[in-house]
Amino acid sequence: MDEEENELFVWSNTPVSNNDYLSQEKNNSPVKGYSTPVKKQRFSFGGSTPGLSSSPALAKRPPAVDLEGELLTQKKKVPENVLFSELPDEVFGTSPKKQTTTTVEREFYGVYCLISRSESRNYKNKCYIGYTVNPNRRIMQHNSGKEHGGAKKTDSRGPWDMVCIVHGFPNSITALRFEWAWQNPAKSRRLKELNLKKERKESHFQFRLRIVCHMLNSDPWKRLSLYFRWLGAQFEIPFPDGLAPPNHVVKKYGSVGKETETVSYELTDYESIRLCEICRGTITTVSQLVRCPMESCRSHFHARCLAQEALKISRELESALLPIEVSCTSCFTTSRWGDLIRDQRALLQISQAAVEKYKIANAMSLIPKRGLKDNEK
Repeated sequence: MDEEENELFVWSNTPVSNNDYLSQEKNNSPVKGYSTPVKKQRFSFGGSTPGLSSSPALAKRPPAVDLEGELLTQKKKVPENVLFSELPDEVFGTSPKKQTTTTVEREFYGVYCLISRSESRNYKNKCYIGYTVNPNRRIMQHNSGKEHGGAKKTDSRGPWDMVCIVHGFPNSITALRFEWAWQNPAKSRRLKELNLKKERKESHFQFRLRIVCHMLNSDPWKRLSLYFRWLGAQFEIPFPDGLAPPNHVVKKYGSVGKETETVSYELTDYESIRLCEICRGTITTVSQLVRCPMESCRSHFHARCLAQEALKISRELESALLPIEVSCTSCFTTSRWGDLIRDQRALLQISQAAVEKYKIANAMSLIPKRGLKDNEK
């Protein structure tokens, strides 16, 4: 490479208008404000130029010039003719702290019932059934109108109150099927034989409550580990006689809070999956794992092994695919099967986040140590 090709320009320190420079530079004529044309000084890596170091690290830095030709003030002054390795740390600023943890929000699938408080007789006390993954956001959308994400059937027919919600479904498909059956009992294959119709003395909500109670006592929903939540004590009314939800459907009160799980960057915050307590075989991935909810027990199981063991005890091995309740073979703690599956889903979310965010290669065969879990917020 010849000397001409690796030359670098060093700009003059005298301020100059950007427009003047660009217009007069082409003709090599004197720039306004100068007695002589601007002379471009050059230096080469191969040679030396008087007044300048041969090292590019010590080359004089060009001043920043704005459109009006005035020097820009710099927030941090960088000394000239100083090696970069000798510059103080304040010049470069502080680097952001490395994030060591993040959180993932637990999955939520719910089917709710709204009651209208409209002053119009056509809409007052009417009900609406819907599906959501975020009840607090959904009720705001309904009350804000269709243009803000609300449903067409609730637009301009409110305000609305979210009275109750059934949640704890294993996935969105199960929840959406539950929603459709609650909306259309006369069309549902599971409910149409019951011939459910609104009675004269029933309110719209009492009728909807009677429908959902029939559903919670019918297949396939009666085997799910669900929650029936009253979102306000003022909305609660008695369940119809003889139609109370099964004992394993937990009744709750109050608004739904977010549940989050902590995902740690530190490999020491994880532990390996232990052997199955029933078959003593290896559990290779989190998707095969269910664990005892007691922190002091620490027992791990193949999901299939624990399900079959519970079905044998309840004598439902030939008639059911999944149990309603299971007992730990080590500490004999009884748990709802759906709660163990929700815990498994949370572990899968943590493993996926650990792989994607922190690049932990074997995260699908690790689980976080107890105590990292966030409380419900």
